[in-house]
Amino acid sequence: MRSWNAEEKELWSMFSKNAKILVVDDIISMRKQVIWALHSQGFNTFMEAAHGQKAWEMLLQADAPFDLIISDWHMPMLSGLEFLKMVRSHPEFKDIPFFLVTAENDPALIRLAHEEGVSGYILKPVDSESLEKIFQKHFQKIHSAV
Repeated sequence: MRSWNAEEKELWSMFSKNAKILVVDDIISMRKQVIWALHSQGFNTFMEAAHGQKAWEMLLQADAPFDLIISDWHMPMLSGLEFLKMVRSHPEFKDIPFFLVTAENDPALIRLAHEEGVSGYILKPVDSESLEKIFQKHFQKIHSAV
């Protein structure tokens, strides 16, 4: 992966300062770990949900759309994968970047998540450096397509 060019750095800086992020995990310490890693990358605005059903309700009730969703894969009530399917099937939310946080390494499940439109994976344990690499790869892919 190549390093950021000046234009990408500037765009990323503007995005991270203004992005509204939904963090979904049934374990509060994991949500806090993700938020800490995001904050260290320059993100400032977070909403939290303990499971996919609550996150879905938050999406529907939000005044402004979320810019990014980071969700645990395995949760009670509504899993991250089920939540992803709902997001991708809704015309208003279908283009929101959606990352699954997981320790999952089953190729069949990972392929299924790709088929459902996941933007990428964040492997546990979550740290600032891994987030930077994942987001840089995703952002450069999107930026080069424009």
